[in-house]
Amino acid sequence: MPLIVFGCPGALAYLVENAWQSWGAVHMETTLNASAGLSSTAPAVFASAAASGRFAGNALARRFDPVRLLSAGALMAGVGTLVAATADTPWIGLVGIAVAGLGTSVCAPTVISLAGAWAGPERRGAAVSTVTTVAYVGFLVGPGRSGAGVVADVPTHGPDRGGRGREAVSRRVEHGSHRAIGEQAIGEQVNGHLTGPGRPSSQRPAQPPVGTVGWGLIGAGGIATDSVGPALHTVAGSLVRAAASTDMARTRALGAEIACSSYEQVRQDPQVDVVYVSLHNSAHMKWCADALSAGKHVLCEKPLAMTASEVADMADLAASTGKLLVEAMWVRWHPRMRELRGILGHVAPAGVRRVDIVFEGPEPSPGNYRLAPVLGGGALLDLGCYAMAAVLEVFDWEIPTVLGAELRRGPGGADASTRAELQFAGGTVSVHVALTGCGDQRLRIDAGPQPRRSHPPASELA
Repeated sequence: MPLIVFGCPGALAYLVENAWQSWGAVHMETTLNASAGLSSTAPAVFASAAASGRFAGNALARRFDPVRLLSAGALMAGVGTLVAATADTPWIGLVGIAVAGLGTSVCAPTVISLAGAWAGPERRGAAVSTVTTVAYVGFLVGPGRSGAGVVADVPTHGPDRGGRGREAVSRRVEHGSHRAIGEQAIGEQVNGHLTGPGRPSSQRPAQPPVGTVGWGLIGAGGIATDSVGPALHTVAGSLVRAAASTDMARTRALGAEIACSSYEQVRQDPQVDVVYVSLHNSAHMKWCADALSAGKHVLCEKPLAMTASEVADMADLAASTGKLLVEAMWVRWHPRMRELRGILGHVAPAGVRRVDIVFEGPEPSPGNYRLAPVLGGGALLDLGCYAMAAVLEVFDWEIPTVLGAELRRGPGGADASTRAELQFAGGTVSVHVALTGCGDQRLRIDAGPQPRRSHPPASELA
């Protein structure tokens, strides 16, 4: 019985060795984003290092104190594990796996040697045989407990997952106008499987089918956590691959495969096809540009940028990279806006005499970025984009002339309310947006007489 108990550390050493081979391959592919070919070398690298370590362990156990040798092996295994777990690249991960292989493989033969020394010369043969037999049980149990089980519970992706996914997106967006592209790309043009936080990982497909769109979320504000994140988990063909923000609790709530604090890690992930940016307004241009430069399509919260020149630069970059850049102006795809387009189909833009639009939102709480001009706060940038999107739809995206504007600044210096009077070729527009908590929201369009009109002169959506 003592010998059997003595064999338990050897069994554990063998089990850990086998678990490491399985975990190493999964870790290389799912965390370090290595290709399937490179990931498949992890077990071979570990096995080669383990064979060398086992040979060295048998030889060194006869010349050195086994307890110190066992400690050295455990230390090497720990260091290798740490290096692999914190590696930034697959190659550093392979180095960690090799070091861990050397360390873990030294442990089992050292335990066997310790058992022989403990039993004495007379019983050494029987002791070594018994401990080796018990330890080998760990070798046999290890693959069943650590290999197939780990692979079944961790969603993995094939070698062509990222590339073919991006090609599928590109094929969908290389036609039509920018507005038509946006509608198709955001709403209806993805297919494949659904992986959401509510589904057990063991039920997820091991390899997403071609056409699945991998999403990377930068920022975890209210819109991301309450609307966009949950919506992506319900759309067939969407995979929330990675998410990053400065608040890890909110980041994890997004249900991504990878939750981190590094925006750079999200945009560089080869399995991310589309980056969704939901940071404060002043950060939009930088991270949209970085994502486009990394070869990603971009969906950015409104407003797209702080100034017209920034938007122009972002549009030029999107065109040069061949990637889609969409402002997340959800009202453009709202059923009421579709209804408005249908009404306007009976009224030429030149027949619209007057448009009045009011959008008053809640007053921001103290410390909210909407109160800080340097972060892109204020009613004009926060709500004005909604109002102007509706107005521009009415006038078929004609560029207006500004007849006059008035703003009232809040305590932080950002505009608490803004009014503007605009002139289009066929009519005038009054725009009023405010962050005062009044809650008035309305759009009124007055059209002149048209021969083909089948609607009342004034159409009001409130």
